[in-house]
Amino acid sequence: MSFNRKIKRKIFFLSLLSTVLFLWFFAMSVHSFSLSAMAEDDNKIESFNAGAVTQEQKIVSAVATPAAVTVVSQSVSDVPSSLPWYITRAAAITAYLLLFFLIVMGEGMASGVVYGYITPVHAWIIHKYLAISFGIALLTHMISLLFDSFISFGIWDVLVPFHAVYKPFFVGLGTVGFYLTVIILVSSLFSRFQHSSWWRKLHFLVYPLFLIGLVHGLSTGTDSGSIFMLLLYVSTGIIFGIVIFQRWKLSLSRR
Repeated sequence: MSFNRKIKRKIFFLSLLSTVLFLWFFAMSVHSFSLSAMAEDDNKIESFNAGAVTQEQKIVSAVATPAAVTVVSQSVSDVPSSLPWYITRAAAITAYLLLFFLIVMGEGMASGVVYGYITPVHAWIIHKYLAISFGIALLTHMISLLFDSFISFGIWDVLVPFHAVYKPFFVGLGTVGFYLTVIILVSSLFSRFQHSSWWRKLHFLVYPLFLIGLVHGLSTGTDSGSIFMLLLYVSTGIIFGIVIFQRWKLSLSRR
């Protein structure tokens, strides 16, 4: 029993440390990739203020997306000094990648492919490590949003789906993804062995969770238009599709 506790502690602290390192790496990446986007946005804002956009267009924009007007009116040059903004973007990218690796690892365990390279015990440890790291990164992403002054999010914007003024549908998808994550993680902690059939059914929620994360990231990420992020989303989306197709073929062969 004490041995299991030691393993769980090591997994938790390793997850915490690696998540921090992931956040630092992606914070630096977000900073570098956003510089060119900021310069382009500054030019757009100057054109907007100079009267390049007609008054009628301004009114339509204000009615359609009131939060967008607030964003446009704020200087994009303020963004680099917003530490919460970098943290929330880094945490979002980290959480997305960890979820991707978590799914690929899980599918490899379900098919037995992983066991050709590592033992089941090591595979379980890695899978749990990825899950804990994903949870930490997701919580960091949501909490840091509350401290970001660039686009102000309140507690209800973060916790209530489709409540936010800024891109309510796509931000709301992120909130739905958070609750799906809670269901999956809690069921894994308390129902895996006692109610294995229910646990397996709930575990399939990870598939719509990934798709929600993909759409949410593409639609709300401030750097989603960069080549690097587009390649990231496209490549992970394609691999996810291949993995799910292989899982479907495997389930058919076992019937």
